[in-house]
Parts: sequence; C-alpha cells; structure tokens
Amino acid sequence: VFLQEFVKFDDIDVDKTYDMFYNNYIKATGNAWTKDKFVNRAQDYTFFGDENGYVMVRPQNSGMLKLVGSAGESSSIIKGMKELNSLGKPVWGMVSLELLKPSQRYGFINPPAALIKEVLKHVPKYIFGSTDYEIHDNGSVTLNYEDVGKATKYYIANKEYYKYILDNDNGKLPDTIKVMLKTVINVGSAWVKFKSLF
Repeated sequence: VFLQEFVKFDDIDVDKTYDMFYNNYIKATGNAWTKDKFVNRAQDYTFFGDENGYVMVRPQNSGMLKLVGSAGESSSIIKGMKELNSLGKPVWGMVSLELLKPSQRYGFINPPAALIKEVLKHVPKYIFGSTDYEIHDNGSVTLNYEDVGKATKYYIANKEYYKYILDNDNGKLPDTIKVMLKTVINVGSAWVKFKSLF
C-alpha cells in the first residue's frame, strides 16, 4: 500500500514554496500571482510532495479535490501526484504538457475533447480562476486568466472523479457521453490508446 503524505499551509516554507510557484508560472505563462495573493489563496490548500516541490490541491464543497497548481522540481511534483491519487478521492484539474504523461502513469486520465467539452459544461468558469477558455481538438484547453494571462493546459481526472460525474448525472448527460465515461472508468490509463476512436 502506498503511504500518502501531505502537509497544510502552516507546515510549508512559504518563501521557498512561493519562489518555486513563481518560477513555474513565469516559465509557463510569463506571469504569476503576487506573494500576497499566493499566501491568501494557499491557506486553504493541501500540499502533496516534499520540500523540493508540491502539487497543490483545494478541497471543494462537493467532496472532490481540485488541482490548483504545482511548484518546484518535477520529481517532487510527480511524487505528489502519486500521493494524491492514492487517497482514492475524486480529483481533477488542469496540468501543463510536461506533467501530462507522468500524471497518466499514476492513474490520471486525459479524455478526448468531446468528453471534456461535455463535462466542463457543468463546471462554473470561476472554478478555473478563468473567465474564458477554449477547448482544442487535441484535448488541450487554453485558459484566459485575468491575472496571469493565457495558458494552455490539459484536463485530467482520476477514475473516482469520472465515477462521481456518472453517479451524479441526474439525467443530464447524453448517452454517448455516458458510454465514454464508462469506458474511461473500465480501462483507466489505457484510455489514451482509444481516444482516436471518438
């Protein structure tokens, strides 16, 4: 059994973590939150990984966990992704291209664009911290953040998340989308091999 470890805001080195966060976002978007904004937001986050890098998660009222950012060395971030998925809770978020394949190795799935478009209809845009986004045919999503500008990321979620969406459908999802969700749940990370069929 994989032992997951996580820390809360009060347990991290705030200065070091912010510097790692800042450097990651400058590299990805050319902009980043101010330290004050990071501190204000991060007090509600849970951090997975280690002192050299974290995956940051925000619990949602639904019981799901949303990936909200990453900071530091890729090996520590990947460790955090593995720890996070080992919780067995519904997790979803948007990651950079460099984290897409590593996240898939640890149970996260990037579905086809058609499924992303349908699922995101039920996710308020403010949840992304974005007022606008565009979903591309390759499954990437370009988000337009008011504070840091545009960034292209990839939607990922674990099996527990897709199960949650299916179980809480309330008759709103088309049958074709339900089939996709069931396929994702059944084949897991192997789904990437079948994406081209849709």
